[in-house]
Amino acid sequence: ICRIRQQNFEGAIDDYTKAIGCSPDNKNFWYNRVICRIENKDYGKAQEELDFMIHRWTNFSNAYTAKAETYILQKDTVTAAHWLDECVKVDPFNADAWTARANIAISRKEWQAADTLLSKAIHLRPRVAPNYVNRALARCNTNNLRGAMADYDIAIDIDPDNFLAHYNRGLLRQQ
Repeated sequence: ICRIRQQNFEGAIDDYTKAIGCSPDNKNFWYNRVICRIENKDYGKAQEELDFMIHRWTNFSNAYTAKAETYILQKDTVTAAHWLDECVKVDPFNADAWTARANIAISRKEWQAADTLLSKAIHLRPRVAPNYVNRALARCNTNNLRGAMADYDIAIDIDPDNFLAHYNRGLLRQQ
């Protein structure tokens, strides 16, 4: 973990490889090594290890979200969406998966879907200001301006220094 914080991902991979040799059943060691591989942009190895992890620990939802993240980083949102759907089947309470699905919907300009998905993420983890800001964006695009204003207000309550929420709320008030 110290090497990760120093951004020495190769060193961290070596350390996790040794740790896995000592304790091969520790899924957190496997997961952290995968995250290091993703940071090093070694997506092929990361995907191989994630496939192994998903096969071995079928209910470990973080492996599914990591798999989706690797596809997002490779600009393959269709496959990423598939893995996020699998993650939600395994763990419907994974707020990160709902948020990632919503972000894909926003990038596709699927505003109603983004609103619905962000509402689920907010229900599961209500104190995340960027989710309110993004839902406000979706609501502006579906002409739910009162809902958007309420979301900007909540985002500012959670994070008073959130520039984007202040700026967008000001633009919405002006409109």
